[in-house]
Amino acid sequence: MDWLKILIEDILRLLKEKDKPLSIREIELDTKSEISDIREAIEKLKEKNLVKEEKGCLSLTKEGEETAKRIYDYHKAIESLFSHEVAHSIEHLEEDVRERVKIIKGEAKPIEEMEEGIISAIKVENPKTLSRIIGIGLIPGASFKVLKLRDDVIILESKGRLIALDRALSKSLLGVERNEGLTSRTT
Repeated sequence: MDWLKILIEDILRLLKEKDKPLSIREIELDTKSEISDIREAIEKLKEKNLVKEEKGCLSLTKEGEETAKRIYDYHKAIESLFSHEVAHSIEHLEEDVRERVKIIKGEAKPIEEMEEGIISAIKVENPKTLSRIIGIGLIPGASFKVLKLRDDVIILESKGRLIALDRALSKSLLGVERNEGLTSRTT
C-alpha cells in the first residue's frame, strides 16, 4: 500500500471523526505528516471530489462523506476489538489481504518451526507490540520465508523485505503451509 493512500484514508477518517471542517494545521498535528504530503493528499482528494477547501479549512463533499463513513466505520469496528493505536495500523490493510485472511486454512504452528508459509495468527496481547508487528508487514495473510535461525533472532523475508525478529516474539506468530489457493495471491 502506498503512503499517499494511507494519508488520504487518514484525512477522510479524521474529517468524519471530528465531524467539522479542519484546518491544514489540525490535520498536520493529528496525522504527524509534513505539510507538503498533506497538500499532495488534498489535491488527490479534490480531484476525486471527496473534499473541498474553503477559508483554509477542509470539509467533506457528499461523495467524500460516503467514503469517509466507510473508512470511519471500519476503523471503529477494529477499535472495538483492539486499541486505538492498533486500529490505526489494521485499518489500512488492503481489501485483498482482508479477503486472504478469511481463507487461511491449515494447522498453525510457530513460524520458527517452518521454512516458509503464510502468517495465520498473531498471539500478542500488548497493543504496542501488536502494532509494531503489523507495521512491519507481518499480518495474517502475508507470506514469509525463514532465512536464518539464531539464538536471539529469526531472520525472515516477507514481501521482499528482510526482517529480524526477536526469537521470543517469533513464538507469538503462527503460520500455515501454503496451499494451492494462496500461492499466487500471497507472493
